[in-house]
Amino acid sequence: MIATLRPGHRDEISRSGAEPRMRRSARLALHRGELVDGAEANRLAAAQARVRLREPKPGGRGRGLQAFSGGTAALAWTLLVAALVLGEMSPAIMFAGTAITGTAVAFVAVPARSRTRRRSERVAALYAVDGFCARSAEPGDRCRSL
Repeated sequence: MIATLRPGHRDEISRSGAEPRMRRSARLALHRGELVDGAEANRLAAAQARVRLREPKPGGRGRGLQAFSGGTAALAWTLLVAALVLGEMSPAIMFAGTAITGTAVAFVAVPARSRTRRRSERVAALYAVDGFCARSAEPGDRCRSL
């Protein structure tokens, strides 16, 4: 997840010099995982998608992080309940923080990174097909039905 938050890689659309409406459209295209009406916005979205796809794929590391965070969260929730039953507030606060953080990482952050990658792959592929279809000059071409 840290790789997606690096400022040098996130601001490809912002540094493009395009007008704000185009930048918004490009971000929307990436968020939805589909192309929009503007050619410039699609070009920006495809460029950002290619930047995101150069980052390491979550793969096993994402699953391992999810399993570790889920296990840590489960243990922390158990210890939180035990601390509350025993009336110990200091450990309960620490376990609550660990439990909430572990749960958020396991069930929000890791799946969000995977979802972002899938949408970026889709935008890049759609832009490549759209560019191929735009170069195709045959009237009955199969690209027109896409």
